[in-house]
Amino acid sequence: MPPNFQFEFFYFTKPRIPVGLGTASNDLQANAQVLLDTGAEISLFDMRLAVELGIDFRNAPSIRVHGVTVDSIEVLLATVEVRLLGLSELAAVVEVGFVEALLQTAENIIGLDVLEHFEFGLSHSQRLGYLGRSTAAQRV
Repeated sequence: MPPNFQFEFFYFTKPRIPVGLGTASNDLQANAQVLLDTGAEISLFDMRLAVELGIDFRNAPSIRVHGVTVDSIEVLLATVEVRLLGLSELAAVVEVGFVEALLQTAENIIGLDVLEHFEFGLSHSQRLGYLGRSTAAQRV
């Protein structure tokens, strides 16, 4: 079955897009630029966004992740709504990671944990990306 691409976006050097974040516990919202990273299993955001969202990490689970640019970092987990391109049509509720001072060494990233909810494609030679709801996600 062909992909269900409903939205296009352009980028310059790397596939970065705007995202909106929200939580079910309050009406606070946060916005960020993120790198689409198909090599990342989990999406990571700077802790400042968690502060903007009013996330309480007192009883939050944590994990250690390893990456290309870092040996090992502690990641605090929280469930948030992620809206790719800031659109409600491209929203998914996912447990993502928050990292203290992430932007000092890396950038916010959307990984496969979020991307698995969507159809996704890139024409890197044209710096053009495609997004849509996956047919599996539409059946849910």
